Amino acid sequence: MLISAVWKLSEDGKTLTDAFTGYDAKGSASTVDYVYKRLAGIAGFAGARENTTPDTNSSFELHIEPWQVDGLSFITPADGATRNMKWDGRDSPSTGPNLPPGSRSCGLRVDEHTLQVTDKVTGKVIDTQELSVSSDLKTLTATMHLVGQRTPNLLVFDRE
Repeated sequence: MLISAVWKLSEDGKTLTDAFTGYDAKGSASTVDYVYKRLAGIAGFAGARENTTPDTNSSFELHIEPWQVDGLSFITPADGATRNMKWDGRDSPSTGPNLPPGSRSCGLRVDEHTLQVTDKVTGKVIDTQELSVSSDLKTLTATMHLVGQRTPNLLVFDRE
């Protein structure tokens, strides 16, 4: 099992809670209780929602390693996914046991501290990301724009 989530919709349909549990490769569980408010839609689970969970302090590990001569590999150990890419805008295969067939990523260098990444499945864009490293190279900020989601997801990583 990789994840477990129990969703509960408030009686008025305005609030959705998500008891989300993720499991790492060794089977250790990490649980976060998310709260989302409705932004659009009129009834039931369907609609646009915004995460209002205060100080969500979940842990997400990301490894970045050199790939070939001038590329990088982005590895998420929890799900075994690897995205290899160069900064030439061309698609490269992404691999992992939970990625759909046809998963690919491409990247462009925006400036010395910023990269733009696009993830696709069978040629269709599923998200774009801006990865920015701080001037002291100790913090990586990932701003993820998922297709169909109004507000981006923001992840901040500290270098270990």
